[in-house]
Amino acid sequence: MTDNQTPRDDDRSSASALARHTAIYGAGTILSAASGILLVPLFTKSLGTDIYGLMEILNQIAEIAILFIFLGTNDGFVRFFFDGTDARWQKNVTSTTLTFIMISSLSFVLLGLGVFFLFPDFGQKFGIPITLAVIYAMWLPFDTLFRLCNQFLVASQLPVLFVATNTGRFLFFVGLNILFLYVFEMGLTGVFLAALVASAVVGTGFLVYLWRWCGFHIDVRLLKDMLSFGLPYLPTAGFAYIFLNADRFALGTFDSLDSVGLYSLGAKIGTIGMVLLMKPITSVWGPFIYSAFSRPDGGKRIGDALTIYSAILVYFALGIALSGSFIIEFLADPDFFGAVEIVPLVALGGVFYGMACLSDVGVKVAKKTKYKPVIFGLTALASVALHLTITREFGLMGAAVSTTATMLIFFLINHLVSMRFYVVELHLRDFLAMFGPAFVLYFSFSGLIENVDSLLWVAVILLLAAAAFPVLFVFFSRFEFARFAGLLSSNVARSQ
Repeated sequence: MTDNQTPRDDDRSSASALARHTAIYGAGTILSAASGILLVPLFTKSLGTDIYGLMEILNQIAEIAILFIFLGTNDGFVRFFFDGTDARWQKNVTSTTLTFIMISSLSFVLLGLGVFFLFPDFGQKFGIPITLAVIYAMWLPFDTLFRLCNQFLVASQLPVLFVATNTGRFLFFVGLNILFLYVFEMGLTGVFLAALVASAVVGTGFLVYLWRWCGFHIDVRLLKDMLSFGLPYLPTAGFAYIFLNADRFALGTFDSLDSVGLYSLGAKIGTIGMVLLMKPITSVWGPFIYSAFSRPDGGKRIGDALTIYSAILVYFALGIALSGSFIIEFLADPDFFGAVEIVPLVALGGVFYGMACLSDVGVKVAKKTKYKPVIFGLTALASVALHLTITREFGLMGAAVSTTATMLIFFLINHLVSMRFYVVELHLRDFLAMFGPAFVLYFSFSGLIENVDSLLWVAVILLLAAAAFPVLFVFFSRFEFARFAGLLSSNVARSQ
């Protein structure tokens, strides 16, 4: 703060910086989500449903592998980086984390390749050639390094460089996929080769920069503290991994890789609205609840905000559910059109998941995060039980039903546990006012969309649904239009 700058000016400057950084990181998230959609035509044309399903399973295996490679040091890195403001401390934290994950990832890869070569029948069973296995194993350390790169850029408050790095990697990845899939027809091996090269280029550049900035060494005492901080998050992350990915593995076990491919595409389209919305919403949500919970009317204010954000999620899910068939038929190869049937259910599950992510107010403000593993563990248990019974019997639709039910259970458990520590004022009338009209509009307009051939009429029907939902919600709920808009702007302003 300069001599002529008042504390209020400084607060405004900080708020402006927070808003700017949030917008930029949100753009990075949107870019990441959009990349999955933009590559759908190429992937579905080049891979086929079974290979697309195998790609999805390999991607999910990579997620759990990277979780164990980090061993919680990713959470520890962000936490300990800000314990000191001097460059020497931040270099020590960065170097310790970097050196640890390099050793951890290389050890994990060597172990994985050893198992693969010891049990070659496993690769043959799923059609994984040795070349693909080696490329996949080489990609994991570089992808882990790229994720640390993103965390370092966020911690260092370099949002423009964050977006530039992710944009460059995305464009490079897309170009390489076009080259390897369309020109050289390399199939799934080409997809992971593109991922390897793109991550290796960015990761190597980042590695050289950090080597010159902080070097390679491990502060053993610091590493122990980071592991002590981060390891308790592993059970929660592991349980989340189970209930977020059990559908793919259940289909792969009880049905076929073709079903996994169809389901993966349907889930990608069905949850795109939730993915795009949750990053900016959660960026606003945390600062808002911490600033509001201690007020006399805090429970009411937070409840109103949660209701509004839930209505926004329902609104976008309705649009995705109605337009899902058009989106898939426009983007994907005809072999993937069977994914259309699960889009509405998955979109509904995305709403419940988004609501669950916002409903742990009591756990957060009362600092009762020790209940997180219990909440996530019960949800994972419910997910496994549902998939063992419903998905085993009904295949593709069974997986969609099981996942949607799991997300509803996740919301209910999270909400009930959190309400023990802090009461958030919610009204059943408001939730009936959002879900009731959404169901009526969906079942009314989806039939119309199926019976029209003109794209213009599809657009008209979607616009009618888009206009009708907010009117019906405000009419049947406790909110008025002015208050509805006012609460949204108030929450954003207060979070800043």
